[in-house]
Amino acid sequence: MRTAITSALLLLLHGAGLEAQDVVVDRPSAPIAALEGTIKSRGVWGPPGFGETPKQDSRTTIYLLKLKKAKTAAELALGAPSNRKPTRAYSEVQLFCDSIKFPRCAATVRSSVGREVTVSGRVDFAVEPTDYVPITMEVLAIQRE
Repeated sequence: MRTAITSALLLLLHGAGLEAQDVVVDRPSAPIAALEGTIKSRGVWGPPGFGETPKQDSRTTIYLLKLKKAKTAAELALGAPSNRKPTRAYSEVQLFCDSIKFPRCAATVRSSVGREVTVSGRVDFAVEPTDYVPITMEVLAIQRE
């Protein structure tokens, strides 16, 4: 899914003299949720400097689900990490597509911009540099209302 975390872990293990088969990582799978809202698109700066070096940085479009009703981490079944307020309500979720699990995902998301939808998928806290909002969702299904 997100190879950067796996790559970093493998580099760390290699530096410690361990092989990948020597360590078992028990990361529970992200919870699946069905969220209602409106899909929005937003232009953002990308790598390498994420806007700090505009002449070199790429521009990309991200897709967000603006929730009908803001939800806390507990309502999303995420459990609050220690560095976040447990009662904070999140009003938008960044959407990601996996073309293997949902082949028409990207096209469906793009054609749904501005529409009210129900999106089902795996929700998680942002961990990658390309996660622009605190909550992300790997889209598994989209139902237009």
